[in-house]
Amino acid sequence: MFFTLALAPDALLNWGCYAVCQTGTNGIFACVNQNPPLTSVPRPDISVSTTHLKLSHNEIASIQRFHFRGLDSVEELDMSYNKLTSIGPTVFAKMPNLKWLRLKNNLITTLFGQAFRGCPNLKLIDLHNNEISFLPSHVFQKNLELTSILLSGNPLGNIQKHVFMGLNKLERISMNSNNLTWVPLKLLSNTTSLEAFYASHNKLDRIPRDFLKNLPDLQILYLSGNRITSLSNELFSENPKLVSVQLDGNQLSFLDPNQFQGLIKLESVRLDDNMLTSLPPTLFSYSPDLKWVNLCGNQLTALHIDLFAGLTHLNWLNLCNNQLETLDKDHLRDIERSIRKPLQLYLGGNTMKCCTLLWLKQQHKRIRVQHIYQSDNGPDCSENFVTWETLDPQNPPAQCPAVVG
Repeated sequence: MFFTLALAPDALLNWGCYAVCQTGTNGIFACVNQNPPLTSVPRPDISVSTTHLKLSHNEIASIQRFHFRGLDSVEELDMSYNKLTSIGPTVFAKMPNLKWLRLKNNLITTLFGQAFRGCPNLKLIDLHNNEISFLPSHVFQKNLELTSILLSGNPLGNIQKHVFMGLNKLERISMNSNNLTWVPLKLLSNTTSLEAFYASHNKLDRIPRDFLKNLPDLQILYLSGNRITSLSNELFSENPKLVSVQLDGNQLSFLDPNQFQGLIKLESVRLDDNMLTSLPPTLFSYSPDLKWVNLCGNQLTALHIDLFAGLTHLNWLNLCNNQLETLDKDHLRDIERSIRKPLQLYLGGNTMKCCTLLWLKQQHKRIRVQHIYQSDNGPDCSENFVTWETLDPQNPPAQCPAVVG
């Protein structure tokens, strides 16, 4: 007796590696998430016409130069989510046209100094979420076309000052969630095209005064979740294109009145979860395009009446979890909000004199007091028998006789 096994086309596509691992007419060779997983590069199956080589989500533990022999046309190599532990010298040199190299989420502990030699056209190297604790000082020296280096999620304890030397086309550096305790003064001195620098969730306690010098195109700076206690008032003096600055989760207790001087394009500032007790009235005066300000989780007891003066575009303001007692309507006098796009205002976690906030109820269509948590009903009222929810500017509580809506 004979049996015929009928498989749907979709089933055939998933019947082991060799049913799907071939170079398509679009130049893509995809052998991803195989069952059983690949344990080595399937070189015999890879056409020399391949331009995009995708081998991610397998169990490949090592690669050698001969694995890529003859693959001169490959522009993208994705070996993310494998089990690679090291990248040897010139291992990718047989792919001279390689532009995008993705090695994230492996087990890489060692990068040899010449790991990326022979790849003069590399634009992106993605190494985030590996086990790299040391970068050779000249590891990127011959990759002068690089625009992005992603190193987040590695146990890097320090970094050599020359590691980015000569990379004047570099636009993005990501070093979040490393173990950095300091950054060399001249780390970025040659990266004159840099647009974004990410170094959040490290152990940095200071940023050198001239660290951001000669970076006229810098737009994004993330330093959240460090241990920074103070900032030089000249730190941003040569970064006129900054759009977003994140300094939340540090230990800042003071900001200079001219901290953001010259940042006329600044749109977003995070200063939440620091130790600020007051803010200078001119702090935001240099940045008329500010749209998003987070001051939550500090120790602010009062705000200067001119702190938000001139911020006509502000649409998100978080003042939660401070020690504020009131917010005067003149604080927000210049904010032009409409019914279609109201200001989102967070005041929860403050014990406020809610009788002075009746004006906010009047403006509820243009200024919306938001809840931080599901159980939050707005600011906590210090007056007896008054709650934020029961405040009515048309019929104010008896405890607020002096306030007229």
